[in-house]
Amino acid sequence: MVAIIAFHFVSSDSPSNTGDPTLAWPKTGEAAIGIVGSGVLATHGTQAARPTASTAKLITALTVLKKYPLQPGESGPTLTMSRSDIDLMVKNSAENGSEIGRVFVGEKLSEYQMLQAMMLPSANNMADSLAVWAYGSLPAYAAAANNYLSSLGLRDTHVGTDASGLNASTVSSAHDLVLLGELAMQNPVLAEIVGTSSVDGFPLVGTITNTNILLGQDGIVGVKTGNSDEAGGVFVFAADYTKPDGQKITIVGAVQGLPDLDAALQAAQTLLHSAEQNIDQGKTI
Repeated sequence: MVAIIAFHFVSSDSPSNTGDPTLAWPKTGEAAIGIVGSGVLATHGTQAARPTASTAKLITALTVLKKYPLQPGESGPTLTMSRSDIDLMVKNSAENGSEIGRVFVGEKLSEYQMLQAMMLPSANNMADSLAVWAYGSLPAYAAAANNYLSSLGLRDTHVGTDASGLNASTVSSAHDLVLLGELAMQNPVLAEIVGTSSVDGFPLVGTITNTNILLGQDGIVGVKTGNSDEAGGVFVFAADYTKPDGQKITIVGAVQGLPDLDAALQAAQTLLHSAEQNIDQGKTI
């Protein structure tokens, strides 16, 4: 796993960040943007810990892969669904959470497939099942995840009672979500998964589709959407971009606390375009 070493932090609300560069920030909520390898370069709005909705699954994926790493092309261990996985599915359904298929006892899925189910159609029950498989229980997973987050210095981010983000007790800031997005894009297996638009022949359902409808547009290659009543619309995005000098970079941004997911997606596109314009003009973000 790639660790965060250091990053340059600039608040968009400070005098040193007025005028040049000019970024098209969303009018509500909070946002941040950076470049893989450079950390967070600019933020907007009060960077407060807010509910993450399903962007919490970035934490789940990174924490599970920390304990059970995969190399490109590997499927990893096989998970056999048990009665406890059915219980997690039933609980998730009762809370109107997103899920995939109707899990049954004895169904077998690889670690890689569980990550796909969690990151593409954003199946909450698969996130919880994967976390329990890896760490024994949701409280044990939360303890491991919070220790991991602490080791990264992400002080605005805390995992609550589940691994999916359905519960509003998991919180983060746009600043921290950018750093988590950068870590995701530096993991080749996770980057491959979030960069996939759909998977055919998937157990239980046949086809699963990525909730990130902007994938493939404007160079966007990831990362994770989120939406709930408590969180509003949240989107962590990554986009490959070639600078005028030919250097290839990956821009990562996050918008959080917008009215709904559509608003978050639109705000992310606008922010990305403005960042690219600044780069084209020789400005730093």
